[in-house]
Amino acid sequence: MATTAREIAPEPIPTIIGDDVGLLRRFWRGRIWYGTEWYLTVLGGSILVLITAITLLAPQLAPFDPNGFVGGQFIPPGRGHQAILVRADENPISSEAELLGPHVGVHRNKNGNILANELELNFTRFQLQDELLEALSSGEVDVILIDEQATKEVLLEYPGFEVTGSGIG
Repeated sequence: MATTAREIAPEPIPTIIGDDVGLLRRFWRGRIWYGTEWYLTVLGGSILVLITAITLLAPQLAPFDPNGFVGGQFIPPGRGHQAILVRADENPISSEAELLGPHVGVHRNKNGNILANELELNFTRFQLQDELLEALSSGEVDVILIDEQATKEVLLEYPGFEVTGSGIG
């Protein structure tokens, strides 16, 4: 028996999707796209687009300086109020407005440092609280800003100081 060309040629594979279907529907119905699951490729591409968008929009999404000082360490919100300490024989200073004239001492990395920057005071930063207290007692600074919670301990250690204002900041 002789074989004919019709018997050798395979039958055409029926197409599930017609030619009139859009590209997105073809992707959705397709099983394999360039050797990998197509939806994993689209998901990965979407993640890359999202990361790129977040990177480009970072100044608008987080407008604060990432290296900026935001307050003293381990201070709960609302607990960073400052007290004004002066030597007992000095003129009392009781408000923020009266701090513009004298030389103010602040403890570095505390909320008094932030307050002095915000009010644009004439101030000096001290690394340690003991250095700050010694500067006030020696007359190097006229006034110091100190955390309200620390005032009782300071007044017991330095009886020549007095609190003239509190709740500032």
